[in-house]
Amino acid sequence: METLLADIIKSVSDTRGADFFAGLTLQLDKAIASDLTFIARIDKKQAKATTVAFVEQGKLVDNTSYSLIHTPCEQVAANTLCVYPQDVCQQFPRDDFLTRMKAVGYLGMPLTLADGRVVAIVVAIYLKPITEQEKTLSLFKIFSGRICAEFEGLAREAELLELNKSLVELNDSLDDKIRLRSFELESALGKLQKAHAHRLEMNKLSALGDLISGIAHEINGPIGVAITAESHLAEVFKEFTNKVNGKGLTIKAMKYFIEQQSASLPMIANNLERAKQILENFKKTATEQVNIEPETISLNEYYQRVISTLIPLLKRKQANITFSGCQDDMLTTLPGCHAQVLMNLVRNSIEHGFVDSREHNITIAIEKKAGVYIVDYFDNGVGMTQGKQAEILQPVENFPGEVADMGLGLLICRRLIVEELGGECAFIPCQQGVHFQYQFRLMS
Repeated sequence: METLLADIIKSVSDTRGADFFAGLTLQLDKAIASDLTFIARIDKKQAKATTVAFVEQGKLVDNTSYSLIHTPCEQVAANTLCVYPQDVCQQFPRDDFLTRMKAVGYLGMPLTLADGRVVAIVVAIYLKPITEQEKTLSLFKIFSGRICAEFEGLAREAELLELNKSLVELNDSLDDKIRLRSFELESALGKLQKAHAHRLEMNKLSALGDLISGIAHEINGPIGVAITAESHLAEVFKEFTNKVNGKGLTIKAMKYFIEQQSASLPMIANNLERAKQILENFKKTATEQVNIEPETISLNEYYQRVISTLIPLLKRKQANITFSGCQDDMLTTLPGCHAQVLMNLVRNSIEHGFVDSREHNITIAIEKKAGVYIVDYFDNGVGMTQGKQAEILQPVENFPGEVADMGLGLLICRRLIVEELGGECAFIPCQQGVHFQYQFRLMS
């Protein structure tokens, strides 16, 4: 058995994907002397199996798909080991395939992932009674983990390709939407001076650039962990292969190999999922900022999602955000406006408010009174004089150019709150930092 295992492992050690499945199935078919051996991927929703490697009479044949209904494979797909040493056709008279080939013996094993899901099955069919049942089962069990790992690896590769495709599509979409939104803003602000309109647009793009830069930095963490874990697994697999090829494989070495696989694969999957979630949050928030359309949302959940995308920005000054929502928070509004307001408020605190070494904190609280939503934004930064506060919140037409450098982000906040959301905003006197309050109603 040890020599047989070494030969099988050697024949497939440098293969991946379709080549791996084909090579392993050929070797298994030869070792167990079956008349037909195959590995098939399971689709439970459609009750269908699709082979990824199919060997008949010792030769690879074209892959095929078949219905699981009324077949022994249906039981295997339900996570049941099925062994019929003889008379399998009598047990499953409605299985046309087994009947046509006059099958006698059948052995099928489910291939399960770490979470217990059956991803595929491996099957051997005989035209005579099965005499070496234990040998076949042992070989299937030994290689089941490696087959599952290959399926998981292919799934991760497909996920990464899809993620990369989504990023490319997102970049293209953002370019188109930013160009469209810029044209719309130029038309809406045609009465303003060209220089002032340009400065407003540049501030918006700069804020979005900060978000993109921060997200890129944030995603390096989970991606780096996944790459490190994958490199470690490659080394462990190389060592394992060398021991197998050198006929020095021991139970201890096999247990170590399994332990490393069990520890590293979940780490890779979890970090890739975390990176995916970061990108999805960024995609939603960034798209909504450039495509301001009415939408019914949960205000609490939306603010929390936007805040999660601002974490990289907060890390610049080691700042923290505390958020508390309100009850009855479902409303129709312009989510993109809220995202831009939050981003500009936080950015203003980071760049202009947090200039000393004290602990930096931001508090955002929402409450609803008589149909009006009130948002209070606090920071414990250096604050701002009442004169500057009054100048910054003037209407755009009266905004003095010499004040631009100290509050352009707040000017954008005022325009979005008053002109887009139809609300009001004001600075509230406080002993330390800044207390900015804005309110708005449901859209009719």
